[in-house]
Amino acid sequence: MARRDVRHPGTQPWPCGGLVALDLSNLDLSGTIDPSISNLTYLRKLDLPVNHLTGNIPSELGRLLDLQHVNLSYNSLQGDIPASLSLCQQLENISLAFNHLSGGMPPAMGDLSKLRIVQWQNNMLDGKMPRTIGSLGSLEVLNLYNNSLAGSIPSEIGNLTSLVSLILSYNHLTGSVPSSLGNLQRIKNLQLRGNQLSGPVPTFLGNLSSLTILNLGTNRFQGEIVPLQGLTSLTALILQENNLHGGIPSWLGNLSSLVYLSLGGNRLTGGIPESLAKLEKLSGFVLAENNLTGSIPPSLGNLHSLTDFYIDKNQLTGYIPSSISNLSSLRIFNVQFNQLTGSLPTDNGVNFPLLEIFNAGYNQFQGAIPTWMCNSSMLSSFAIEMNMISGTVPPCVDHLNSLSVLTIENNQLEANNNYGWEFLSSLTNSSQLKILDFSSNKFRGTLPNAVANLSTNLKALALSENMISGHIPEGIGNLVNLLYLFMSNNSFEGNIPSSLGTLWKLSHLDLGFNNLSGQIPPALGNLTLLNKLYLGQNSLSGPLPSSLRNCTLQKIDIQHNMLRGPIPREIFLISTLSVFMYFQSNMFIGSVPLEIGNLKNIADIDLSNNQISGEIPLSIGDCQSLQYFKIQGNFLEGPIPASVSRLKGLQSQQAKVDLSLINDLHLRVSYAELVNATNGFAPENLIGVGSFGSVYKGRITIQDQEVIVAVKVLNLQQRGASQSFIAECETLRCVRHRNLVKILTVCSTLDYLHQHRPLPIIHCDLKPSNILLDRDMVAHVGDFGLARVLHQNHSDMLEKSSGWATIRGTIGYAAPGILLGATSTAFFWWEGKESGGR
Repeated sequence: MARRDVRHPGTQPWPCGGLVALDLSNLDLSGTIDPSISNLTYLRKLDLPVNHLTGNIPSELGRLLDLQHVNLSYNSLQGDIPASLSLCQQLENISLAFNHLSGGMPPAMGDLSKLRIVQWQNNMLDGKMPRTIGSLGSLEVLNLYNNSLAGSIPSEIGNLTSLVSLILSYNHLTGSVPSSLGNLQRIKNLQLRGNQLSGPVPTFLGNLSSLTILNLGTNRFQGEIVPLQGLTSLTALILQENNLHGGIPSWLGNLSSLVYLSLGGNRLTGGIPESLAKLEKLSGFVLAENNLTGSIPPSLGNLHSLTDFYIDKNQLTGYIPSSISNLSSLRIFNVQFNQLTGSLPTDNGVNFPLLEIFNAGYNQFQGAIPTWMCNSSMLSSFAIEMNMISGTVPPCVDHLNSLSVLTIENNQLEANNNYGWEFLSSLTNSSQLKILDFSSNKFRGTLPNAVANLSTNLKALALSENMISGHIPEGIGNLVNLLYLFMSNNSFEGNIPSSLGTLWKLSHLDLGFNNLSGQIPPALGNLTLLNKLYLGQNSLSGPLPSSLRNCTLQKIDIQHNMLRGPIPREIFLISTLSVFMYFQSNMFIGSVPLEIGNLKNIADIDLSNNQISGEIPLSIGDCQSLQYFKIQGNFLEGPIPASVSRLKGLQSQQAKVDLSLINDLHLRVSYAELVNATNGFAPENLIGVGSFGSVYKGRITIQDQEVIVAVKVLNLQQRGASQSFIAECETLRCVRHRNLVKILTVCSTLDYLHQHRPLPIIHCDLKPSNILLDRDMVAHVGDFGLARVLHQNHSDMLEKSSGWATIRGTIGYAAPGILLGATSTAFFWWEGKESGGR
């Protein structure tokens, strides 16, 4: 049926002046309610619910003096409730639920002495409830659920002695429950949940003998549970998420009509009373999120009508009683976050044909996964994480077509190339699977290709912290709806599959701490929703793809790999980077791009231990949220930008000194300072002796910072010592590498090292005593007295040269030594603790 306005098709008034009832419900009507509807002066019933009506409720409805019934619910009406409705003195029912009505409740409504039903739930009504509401002596139902009413509950509501149902849940009501509500002897349904009501639980509740539903959940009531043993007709008792304390009273077992019991989210202590087993009609049993102790009473196995069983987040101990196996009506079984031990319910006699949710995580369960789970064909969630479950995952899970969540992480489950992986193939029949987590177990061997055939509905796949090896299956790219992929802390090897670039919804990718090699696939740049990328602690090489610029990264970790080349400028244009970028311990070269200033929201940048050169750009001052900036272990030069001095990150003071020394290439150190630094060249500071001199460890103050240095003292009486020193200087001025000792200065009449002509060199005497370790245990090669510069255009003459043909250096460590690639550098001192090979 086509949509139409609620009025005559033309512009004429309503033609049926004698009409007494108008029912246009659920007709897909649109438009507004025409004020001319007030011309239907004999109208008694106006039914327009479940349509698409908009606009305001016409105030002209107040002219319909015979109106008894108004139902405008389930539309999109807005504005205030017209006070003119109070003129309709015959009104018995006003249903305005599920609209967008705002404003307060009209005080004039108190004049409607015949009003029996007010259903104004699910609107946006605000303000206080008017005290005139106490004048509605005929009122039986008052439903104001889910509005924005504030203030206290008027005590005048206690005058409504005909009231059967009072629902004020999910407003902003405050204060205590007025004691006058104890006058409501006919009340059956009292729901005040989801407000900010406080004070003790009202004692008068025990006098409301007709009460069948009591819902005071998610308020701020405190104290113990008041006596309610006289309410034998009570079917639902909900006191959850308050501040109740004390024990669960045993008299609750006398409420024989009780169908739903919810005391969760309080501070209840003690054990679960055995008397609750007498509630034979009970279907909902919620004691979660308390401080309950003791064991689960075996008598609860008598609650044959039980469907929902929540005792999670307590401090319960002991076993799950075998009698629980009798609860064949169970739909939800949640015992997670306790201290339960023993095994999960065994297979003998266990039958849960209706079970949908089984949560037993965060306990101390042992034993195997029970195979009865495979007979629970309606199972949608099976969670046993953080236990000590062992054995294998039953391959019979192929019967669970409704399975959506399988979380078995942090157990002792096993698999290897010979057995245990069958469950993964079985899960390919679970077309509803969304979360699969088997991380932190003992899975070994290669990951089966069956992972590629899992449900395309899968959103999270986690298998980190196992011992899985081999290649990552290329077919994993079939899981096109994947949001989270966790595969870290395994032994995966080979390349990162480029098919990961098809996972266009991926938000979090973690492949860190593996043995992956090859290049980072440029296809990862297709993951435009990716905000967390962890590839650190692998053996990845090649350049960093600039295509990552397309990702909305907040975190990127590629540390401790073998990535090369300059860091693409595009990476510094990822404006979403807000937490960290960890690029340390790679082989990046080039300078820090000016674009680093675009990272205005980032907190932590680590570029340390690479081969980055040049100056720190002034634009780093634009990184307004930056707290840590680590760049030690590179070959930087030039001044430190003033904006960097506020950071915590130039690797303490050490890196700041490293950089500041670059500004003084001609650092002058006197002989007296060297004597003082080495305690008079004391024997205890001697760390090495060679043919042409000795090396001492010393402490010297440079620019108000005490640093540890190595001081080489030449024995000029030894023939060739001077030539050895000149050769060492000649070599080191041509080589730049982070793992080589860097000369700070000389105490001599020689010129300073100032030329830059990078060439490969041959050390010729690489031995333990020529390798010095700094405080971070990073090796630095020293003593280049026998080293030679390798002129590449004359490399074919290498073996013909008499200088190279003669074996020189320490026996066992002699030439040809090691070929070192030279890169640019600056002058640093050597800092460390020990010398020699370690």
